[in-house]
Amino acid sequence: MADDLYGLLKALAIERAHLIGASLGGIVALECAIAYPEMTRSLILMCSFAKPDYYLQNLGRFWVRAIEKISHALLCEEIMQWVYSREFFETKRQEIETARERLRAMEETYDIKGFQWKAEAGINADASDRLDRIKVPTLVMAGELDHMAPPSLCERQLVKAISGSRLVIIKGAAHALFDEKPNEVNREIMDFLSSVIQ
Repeated sequence: MADDLYGLLKALAIERAHLIGASLGGIVALECAIAYPEMTRSLILMCSFAKPDYYLQNLGRFWVRAIEKISHALLCEEIMQWVYSREFFETKRQEIETARERLRAMEETYDIKGFQWKAEAGINADASDRLDRIKVPTLVMAGELDHMAPPSLCERQLVKAISGSRLVIIKGAAHALFDEKPNEVNREIMDFLSSVIQ
């Protein structure tokens, strides 16, 4: 996937980019920054990690098995309770219901292999021994209530290993912090990019 990202940037004639990714997308951005440092201007990693801990490995393996037993839509409905905070469920009921409807609408054409491959990619990710290769400004963002990639994991695996990186914790947000607190997340991103561009 990192090679695909590199190929897309080349096809678009983008010589250097500010890479941003969340969760598995953060791992892809991380791998791309390591493999293609000449194309990376800065890096923003949200709710992500360098290597899944035992908790995440078990969760990912469960998802790989579970999707074969139940529908994609039903599994993703369950996963929503892992990625959103309790407050989001209580205050954004219409958004949750709309997401459920979309999941159900795509059920007949969805290929579960794609889901499994993505989960396997996350389970097997390991950039922990190569993080010293990242020399660009790096912002790490974590949701205060994230159980999948909690701030402590982001700090331990990313911030302490990437020279000059810094951690921003988004209060009251879980794994999908960009959905729950878009204003706060966007403000942090713009402030970071402004400091990098100057």
